[in-house]
Amino acid sequence: MNQEYPIRVLHRGMSYNRGGIESYLINYYRHMDRALVQFDFIVPEGMMIAFEDEIKTMGGCIYKEIVGIKKNPIKGLFYDRKFFKNHSEIQILHINDCSASNLRLMKIAKKCGVQTRILHSHNNDYLVPLRKRQLFVEKLNKKNLDKIATDLFACSDDAGRFMFGDSSFKVVKNAVEVEKYLYSSDKRALYRNEWGIPDNVNVLGCVARFDYQKNHDYLLDVFAEYKRIDEKAILILIGDGPLRNEIENKINVLGLSNSVKLLGMRADVSELLNAFDLFILPSRSEGLGIVFVEAQINGLGCVTSDNVPKEVNILDKIEYLALDAGAEIWAQQIDKIKKNMNADRTIDIQRVRDAGYDIKIEAKKLQDFYLSKIRKG
Repeated sequence: MNQEYPIRVLHRGMSYNRGGIESYLINYYRHMDRALVQFDFIVPEGMMIAFEDEIKTMGGCIYKEIVGIKKNPIKGLFYDRKFFKNHSEIQILHINDCSASNLRLMKIAKKCGVQTRILHSHNNDYLVPLRKRQLFVEKLNKKNLDKIATDLFACSDDAGRFMFGDSSFKVVKNAVEVEKYLYSSDKRALYRNEWGIPDNVNVLGCVARFDYQKNHDYLLDVFAEYKRIDEKAILILIGDGPLRNEIENKINVLGLSNSVKLLGMRADVSELLNAFDLFILPSRSEGLGIVFVEAQINGLGCVTSDNVPKEVNILDKIEYLALDAGAEIWAQQIDKIKKNMNADRTIDIQRVRDAGYDIKIEAKKLQDFYLSKIRKG
């Protein structure tokens, strides 16, 4: 039987948030030859996801099919088997996750004849601590990964070792559109004028979801200490999430209301980076941290925790600090870095490409991988 194109790759991992996994998925999807490979997405019932309109415009299907077992036990037990029976055109399942505790969809896909099943690790620790039952299921799944998945991917070596241990895995970089993130003095002036921030005022910036992993609470402590050194400094936070109200309350308690700008979820992050002077993100964990790639391409120096993989430091622009060093030490290091920074924000694009972060190159590699799996099948 002749293979019909495009082949359909079903992804799980897209959500309403424009975070790292979501950015990875849309970046690769935009650069697929969609005459050969099409992405579809399966998400929880009723969820509006990031980039939904764009996905539909590019020909992707969004199946709002995932039913929670606790919410609807009977429907939850049978939805995925019925799904694959109704969608025999799906030849590859690609699950993007931060733990191996939820592989039911992959197990059912195997039973329903999906020949290629990819498990892709996107973090080097749990986003939140797992409950005892989840840990038990994950431990069991890890013992049987060779029977559940056909291929193991990770966004970094750290993320791969965290989820797969000694098992062999393939690193697929969180690549970006390099040219899109290059520094623009015009964009810097545009946004600073809009916000009323003079060019000589230092702006610390952060792009991250407001949740436990990203550690905004600690970031505010650091910024409060830094304000003792540089009283005119401004902190700009881009993103949204479940802890936003707590962060807003802490900003008020620390008396930083006039020094912190919360911009919410933005689609123009590549332009907003131009207005920053330094990028700060004290994450508790990261699979890689695609935003650090974007910030470095923009010529920004970055300060982060030593929980972030060293391999993301592609242009030697990242300073790693221990979270237990304390906010005062972080503030002092930020001041030292800022004073020693080169004002020139041009970068060596070839170093980015050689490190595997140019989406035009990396998307072709992933596309060829998908096609090779189908041809072998």
